[in-house]
Amino acid sequence: MAIEEPVFISGKEYRIERIRGFSAYATAKLHDGTITIKIPIYISGERAAKVFQSLKRRMVRSLERAKEYEPKPEYLNFYDGQVLQIMGRVFAIKTVESANQNSQARFKDGTITIRLASGLAVKERERHTYVLSSRTIVKNILPDVTARANQLNESHFHFGLGRIRLKEQSSRWGSYSKRTNIINLNFRLLFAPPEVFDSVIIHELAHIKHQNHSKRFWKLVLGAMPDYKERRKWLRKNGNLLGVFQKPDPVPQNEALSATAIQEGEQMLQVADIVNAQEPKQQNQGGARQGI
Repeated sequence: MAIEEPVFISGKEYRIERIRGFSAYATAKLHDGTITIKIPIYISGERAAKVFQSLKRRMVRSLERAKEYEPKPEYLNFYDGQVLQIMGRVFAIKTVESANQNSQARFKDGTITIRLASGLAVKERERHTYVLSSRTIVKNILPDVTARANQLNESHFHFGLGRIRLKEQSSRWGSYSKRTNIINLNFRLLFAPPEVFDSVIIHELAHIKHQNHSKRFWKLVLGAMPDYKERRKWLRKNGNLLGVFQKPDPVPQNEALSATAIQEGEQMLQVADIVNAQEPKQQNQGGARQGI
């Protein structure tokens, strides 16, 4: 094994290893910040050097392209009185004070009511409101997202599609796992224009057939969506703002609406230690109660 000069992409260092093996093809793989380029032993001399440089250039271009479309981590926030329109549905957020030690969320008739635990600092209140709201939204909107992915798949590909998951991710808009046949989509995409959201779904659907960014992959993507590049250009420019909302000035206390009673039979989420939560987990479809 030979260690080559590392490359830097968007400020991140990637180690490069060159190894020889008995494989039939030359390959390049990325794992844990290291690019490993494997050259078969039957390729030698100048040809081996050319194959190595070619694979290295292709891998670097792929990483640079991927970095262009990475969402920039911005603070996502939801607040009392906010009304969100997602895939034709309305989600209104309402926060009320509670004497409980745990924060809870209930969803009914388009309103997410957050009962905030007592004694929370401002940042904790914001975090509880965001996590409980986002999980409630994911649980209720996931069937719509899955239906849209199935519709696009049937219209363009007819691949065997497994599950769709919505996750809060800081480094990817979407991903596909061949092992599990699951497509992961970034939660922020719920706030993108429908045509932009569709472009990410098409991208990940194409990975079912090609787990790379080869010419055949892009031919498949552009065949299904000729204006794909324009849609992703919008995402590259505006993606870091998705899900970031400007909170209005607080309403004077005497003008604030009183909290409505929370009725039985509503969907409920409960939080025991929400501060350490990092991302929304997959919602269970079988029950109304979900812990964080």
